[in-house]
Amino acid sequence: MACAAAAIVAVPIPARLRAVPRRIRVLTVDSQPLVQEGLAAMINREDDMTVVATASTGAEALDDVRRHRPDVVTLDLLLPDMRGETLVRQILAQFPQTRIVAITCARSHVHARRALDAGIHGYLSKAAPVCELVHAIRQVRAGERMIPGPVPVQAAGCRLEEAQWKQ
Repeated sequence: MACAAAAIVAVPIPARLRAVPRRIRVLTVDSQPLVQEGLAAMINREDDMTVVATASTGAEALDDVRRHRPDVVTLDLLLPDMRGETLVRQILAQFPQTRIVAITCARSHVHARRALDAGIHGYLSKAAPVCELVHAIRQVRAGERMIPGPVPVQAAGCRLEEAQWKQ
């Protein structure tokens, strides 16, 4: 019986291996399919980001956060089944490392204040340019906050300035 000999080839290993950074994993939550798909398309164009799931309701979002463990959740505050700030609190209670950026057409300062009080890390208008969205995702992933300013908030007769928003 013949025995085949295999050649051993030595491959040099570089002294320092180049580390490839992990992509930012994003979950988008919006009740409108067109907005979901648009957000996903814009985010997926970035080399350092990927949309791992999309959700239309708060319940779907909670399931997707549990299943996919995204780094960042983009969230419309106006969902059909629950208030955005309720969802924020539920996500952060179970997954405190998850970062949340509210992307909303809600113009009320009350919505913004509630979202900030619930613990969001970023707040953008749906009218914001794409570059602001991707910047916000990167910024909140890095541990910073992305809150518009200076935006005074009128709530219960007291004026809260931008400095109080950034906490």
